[in-house]
Amino acid sequence: MNFYLNNISQPGDWALKISKKKKASEYINPHGGHDIFNENKFNASRIKLNFLKPNLTPYKQSFRKDFNLGLSILDVLMFNSKDELQEILTSDFKILKKKDLSL
Repeated sequence: MNFYLNNISQPGDWALKISKKKKASEYINPHGGHDIFNENKFNASRIKLNFLKPNLTPYKQSFRKDFNLGLSILDVLMFNSKDELQEILTSDFKILKKKDLSL
């Protein structure tokens, strides 16, 4: 991307710096990293900070009797049809503000 991420003072500032450089209006991060981001810094830069949280709805997993929660996307790809996969990818995730995360 031809720019340096120098002068990073806090974890999460790298995302803000990249977002500014790319003229982004929104940055979405997986919900597990919510605590490293300073929402006030993003707001001051007029960049929406949101988090992607999966619902982890059970799906068919090979011959397993019990659903194993939180496996890789590769597991989802291997054991679901194209239509099932499309449904999972379009409806099984929420984009939330930091304050709306219930962890």
